[in-house]
Amino acid sequence: MTYTADIARTNPTAFLFVVDQSASMDERLESGQTKAEFVADVLNKTLYQLVIRCTRSEGVRNYFDVGVIGYGGKGVYSAFGRRWLQSLFTHLAAIEQSPLRVETRAPHLVAIAMDKGYPATAESRFFGYKAGYEGIVDFFDIGTRASNLR
Repeated sequence: MTYTADIARTNPTAFLFVVDQSASMDERLESGQTKAEFVADVLNKTLYQLVIRCTRSEGVRNYFDVGVIGYGGKGVYSAFGRRWLQSLFTHLAAIEQSPLRVETRAPHLVAIAMDKGYPATAESRFFGYKAGYEGIVDFFDIGTRASNLR
């Protein structure tokens, strides 16, 4: 019999990511990235998508608890560092509210919205979907709320 359970804020599920941080992760892939850079990108994008998919108008809902364990020559440890030592797992909202580092790789939507003359501030929130940045900014102008989308 297969185990099933509903995922809800009262019954969150857990994601535990185990990340190799040994010396072999310094090897380069055909793309030029190291294995470590590739894994970091995949993990960061996964965490980002979890946050986006759990974000509603009132903020991030805690449908998931997340843990990241690193292992290598220095032993086994929380890859989140000392930030969340109370437990192996951290609520998703805590990750969103206090990221270890934020990378900027593309134009920020707030800057694009401001360039287009839309009222936006650094506190403006957005959700992600597969579209160009210009299309996302124009989409928000029609008044559709992300919380109304499926």
